[in-house]
Amino acid sequence: MLKDESRNQLDTGPVLPDEARAGFGELKGCFYRSTLLRHFNSNLIKLETDAPGFAMSAVISQLQRGNRYWRSIAFFARKMTYPERN
Repeated sequence: MLKDESRNQLDTGPVLPDEARAGFGELKGCFYRSTLLRHFNSNLIKLETDAPGFAMSAVISQLQRGNRYWRSIAFFARKMTYPERN
């Protein structure tokens, strides 16, 4: 229970040490650098793949705005290992 004098104080949010602030900033950066481009919903989706002989990639897209255009929502890409290339 709050004391009467603390009720009138401005709530400035949690006080975090510098290390915690740095960690939180790093966590926010992970979301920005993630391969998730849009939040998935259950609209019509398509999966496009490509494997030109040295790498493989895939893009998941979903139909947007009244079936007017496709928007990429996730992707994957990596270089093939030597045995995979043969």
